[in-house]
Amino acid sequence: MKITSQRLYAKPFCAEDFLDFYKLHKNQETAKLMGKGVISDEEINIRFNRNLQHQKEFGFSAWAIFKKDTHEFIGRVGFVKIGTLVPTDEDHSNKIEIGYAFLPDFWGLGYVSEIVPIFLSYGFHILKLDKIYAKTSKDNQKSQYLLRQKFGFEYVSDIAVEGRMSELFVKNHNHILPNAF
Repeated sequence: MKITSQRLYAKPFCAEDFLDFYKLHKNQETAKLMGKGVISDEEINIRFNRNLQHQKEFGFSAWAIFKKDTHEFIGRVGFVKIGTLVPTDEDHSNKIEIGYAFLPDFWGLGYVSEIVPIFLSYGFHILKLDKIYAKTSKDNQKSQYLLRQKFGFEYVSDIAVEGRMSELFVKNHNHILPNAF
């Protein structure tokens, strides 16, 4: 399966995408906005395999994003049960979050604003979620702005992710986007 937008397509990660996943998680600029930052090669391998298992078990996970015109990998977007891929301070596994991360060369080009609404529609219409959560590090003001202003999320609480404080947001089904499916 693929989800497409005007300039992008996303698909579930598969074994052949490991190097792209690795590159994203080893990038200093991107990693400082995710969890505890740059992680070891072993931890990247564990997270990649957890992501593949999550897709197999639940039918959704973080997906790889590519540019349509060049098929160049640019990042990831998708849904996971909070705490299943990255540990949190308390059990939030009953909550499904949307997450996204892009390589720095693709920041500021409108890709997040293009692909995330399609995934939100997918979450509400196909996955039949009543609420979609999102979390971002306290210092990621750009993502906080996007979540609140562009995507209609509301702040819920602070949450510790791998010992680092983040903010948790929620979007309710009643703030639904048009059905893209």
